[in-house]
Amino acid sequence: MDLEAADLFNDGWAPSLSRARHPARLRLAELTAEGDDFDLSEAALLVAAEERDLSVVGEGMDGLEALADELRPHTLAATTPLARLEALIEHLFVDEGFLGNEDNYYDPRNSYLDHVLERRLGIPITLGVVVQEVGARVGVPLQGVGFPAHFLLRHARLPGVYVDPFHHGRLLSISDCKALLERATRGRVPFRRDLLKPISNRRIIIRMLNNLRAIHSGQGDVVRTLAALDRILMLAPASASALKARGALLIEAGAVTRGLDDLETYLALARGATDWLEVKRQMDQARRKLRQIN
Repeated sequence: MDLEAADLFNDGWAPSLSRARHPARLRLAELTAEGDDFDLSEAALLVAAEERDLSVVGEGMDGLEALADELRPHTLAATTPLARLEALIEHLFVDEGFLGNEDNYYDPRNSYLDHVLERRLGIPITLGVVVQEVGARVGVPLQGVGFPAHFLLRHARLPGVYVDPFHHGRLLSISDCKALLERATRGRVPFRRDLLKPISNRRIIIRMLNNLRAIHSGQGDVVRTLAALDRILMLAPASASALKARGALLIEAGAVTRGLDDLETYLALARGATDWLEVKRQMDQARRKLRQIN
C-alpha cells in the first residue's frame, strides 16, 4: 500500500490525508443526517464529487432530468405499468446505450455516477441508480434490492418483477433471481426470499462506498480507501467491519492513536466475533510500537 504521506501523521492523524472538510463531504453529511429517504441521485453524485468538485452534482442531476425528458412521451403513451417499465429499459439500454462494463468491471469510474452518466458504462449498482432515478422522474417506481453479489431493482407495483441493470435491464422472475444467485456465488449463498427485499437509499450509498473501498484498497490507494471508510462510518457509525478496516489501515499508515480508537470501538461492538483475540493482539502490538516511538 502506498504510504508516501505516512510521515505527515505527526500527531496521530494527518489532515492532508483526510477529506473531512471537503464541500461534497459536508453536503453529504447534511443530506443524510435525517432519515434514509434522502435524494439518492444527489447522494450518489456527492460521492463522486469528492474526486472532482461540486459542479458534477448539478451536471449529473441535469443529465438525469434530460434522460427523463426524452423518455416521458413514451411512458405517457404506455397504458400499463409493465409497458412503462419496458419503455424505460428500452430508452436507457437501447437508445442511450447504457451498458455493464464486463471488460473492466473494477475500473473505479464504474462506481462514480458522474462517470457512468458520461461514459454510459457501469456496474450493477450505479446502473441501477440511473434506472431507478430516471424511472422515478417518469412514474416508474423502482426500488433497490441489495441482492448478494449483484445489485437488482424491483418494481414497487408489480410483484415478482425484477430488473438486472447490468445485463441490458433484462426482466427477471423470482426463479431467474435464484439462478442468478447460484451463478454469482457458485452456490455458496443459499437463496431466500428475503434477499429480494428492497433496501433504503442509505444502504445503497453504503454499498457503493464499500465497492469503492474494495477497489481503492486493491490499488493501494490509502487516501481514497480512507475516504470511502470515513463516509461509510458517517452513514453507519456502528459498522463493525468498517471500524476494523479503518483502524487497521490507520495503524499501518502511522496514525496509531486514531487507529487504536477505531479498533477499541470494534472490540466493544463485536465481543462474540471469531477474530476478537486476533484484533486484541494487533492492538497490543501497536501500543508497544507507539511506546517505542514515544
